[in-house]
Amino acid sequence: MNIRENTINKFQAALEDLELQCRMGSKITNDDISRRHSITKTFLTDAAKLGVVEKIGTSKYTWTWGAPNRATARRIIKQINKRQSQRSQKQEVEKIQPLIEPAMFEGFAEFPNQKKQSKPQWKKGQSGNPAGRPRKYRTVEEVSWFWGLYSRKISK
Repeated sequence: MNIRENTINKFQAALEDLELQCRMGSKITNDDISRRHSITKTFLTDAAKLGVVEKIGTSKYTWTWGAPNRATARRIIKQINKRQSQRSQKQEVEKIQPLIEPAMFEGFAEFPNQKKQSKPQWKKGQSGNPAGRPRKYRTVEEVSWFWGLYSRKISK
C-alpha cells in the first residue's frame, strides 16, 4: 500500500505536536489534534493502541515512545487504514444474505392452512366507527312516490 508523502508529513507533524503536548502535561483531545493537523479524529486513539502514548487520566497522556519519526507515522497510518478496512468488510458481510439450499419438493408446494381473520366485533356501548365499517342504522319509515314505483327508506 502506497502512502503519500504529504500524508506521512501531516502525521509526523501531529506526532511531534503530540510529544510536545505530552511533555508539557497539557490536555489533549482527538478533536484538537485532528483540527490542527487536518488528520483523522482517531489519531490519538490509534497512537495509544500502538503504545506511542499512554493514557493516564481524562485528556491526559504520557509519551512512551522514542523520538517521533516517519516510521512511527507510517505505523499509525497503517493501523488507521486497517481498522477502516475491517469496518467496511464487516458492513459488506452484513449486507450479504447467506444462500440457503431450498428443500426439494415433489409436486406442488404446500402451504399451511390459513384461517380468515374474524371481523372485529362491536362491543356493547362502543361509539365511533372502528375499522371503517359502515354504520348500521335503524329504519324509521318507508316512503313511496309515483304510485309505488319509487320507494325510499328514511333512516335515523
